Amino acid sequence: MKKVVSARSPNFPILGVPLFTLVCVLFSPIFSYVRETGGSIWSACVLHGIFNASAGVAMMMQVNTDWPWNGLLGITGIIVFLMANGCIFLLRLRRAKALLTNSA
Repeated sequence: MKKVVSARSPNFPILGVPLFTLVCVLFSPIFSYVRETGGSIWSACVLHGIFNASAGVAMMMQVNTDWPWNGLLGITGIIVFLMANGCIFLLRLRRAKALLTNSA
């Protein structure tokens, strides 16, 4: 049986795969929000490219590259994505309430 090792975190083969999966799951509502508000798939594609470029640049500029704690793909990024998902949830909740009050 082969062991799954994340290419993004070779020093943390067991922790890397679930954390990267969590980042991808947390990033999907952001992609869908950008897709819906932009009206095109290209806005989400551009956001994906910006994210990939900024993650690489951020890793190059870090003093301490201890991966699980720093960077957009680490614990810091997870916290940022959780806050962004909370903001998207509140925006959608406010829009739903406005639609309900306007239709009544």
